[in-house]
Amino acid sequence: MKKDTDTLIIRARNLSKTYFSVTRKVNAVSNLNLDIEKGEIVGLLGPNGAGKTTSINLLSTIIKPTEGGAIVNGRDILLDDLEVRRSIGIVPDNPGFYKRLTASQNLNFYGAIYGTAKELIDERKEKYLKQFDLQEVENQKVGGFSKGMKQKLSIVKALINDPEILIFDEPWSGLSPEAQRELRDFLLGLTSGKERTVIITTHNLRMAEELITRAVIINHGRLLLDKSIDELRRDGKATLTIQLELSNSDQNQSIISKYGEVLDHEVKENRSYFTLKMKDEEIIPNLIETLVHNKIKVYNVARRSSSLEDVYFEVIGNQEESE
Repeated sequence: MKKDTDTLIIRARNLSKTYFSVTRKVNAVSNLNLDIEKGEIVGLLGPNGAGKTTSINLLSTIIKPTEGGAIVNGRDILLDDLEVRRSIGIVPDNPGFYKRLTASQNLNFYGAIYGTAKELIDERKEKYLKQFDLQEVENQKVGGFSKGMKQKLSIVKALINDPEILIFDEPWSGLSPEAQRELRDFLLGLTSGKERTVIITTHNLRMAEELITRAVIINHGRLLLDKSIDELRRDGKATLTIQLELSNSDQNQSIISKYGEVLDHEVKENRSYFTLKMKDEEIIPNLIETLVHNKIKVYNVARRSSSLEDVYFEVIGNQEESE
């Protein structure tokens, strides 16, 4: 995906990480080429073990690449790792805090590590603790916090040094549905001015589709897809899904299965409901004509656009079939 180099905040080229053991070699990330522009919300998607966390760890200089490199916020991850880290805030899947310290003390500690002035730490603490409804527990020890509270505090910690790049590893883990929506809206607000960039790894594809501007899908350490959400919606790349409402007939299943893959079938009273995956929309008129010819009433035909979930499973499935 071609990008305007003037607006790039991350540029990875042939980024690779290989782990060796006595018996095997594992290519956790293989020749990753990725450009991310300022202000984007990028979903880094893939199954467990796909290489998502390794990619994040490489870009944030937590680990060093075996080959290749990247420029993050104008800094080389190999030559200027400290400055790269200062420009990134990370929210891990399992937040780590000093349990015997209060929320406020933890934030003071992490802010000081980044060299943030005390008055700025205090200002940001007040702002973001209030934002995530944590101001009432500011002086309580983190050891007594629930997972959801720790997750919220981890977000505040990631923002304490006002980073240009925020990386979230499964950010909705442990959050209630209300808190998930709150976080989504908060992240949209953070990137509205194009001054902050967000990268999210998640298995929550429904929530991701409501938030991200680009989908990057990787598996077995390899980049499989890199497209904006608008592009995915325009080309309907993954699947064409048709929902049919028909009169009941013993012929329904046999006829429909000739035109595509039946994903779902339900019978309610005198109606049959089918969800059908097809390869080409030009087939639809032929299907309808065949149903009518066999005296099957067609009450409704609805074309459902491909969702991010459809795209994800199609891309992953195609890779698995080719290997």
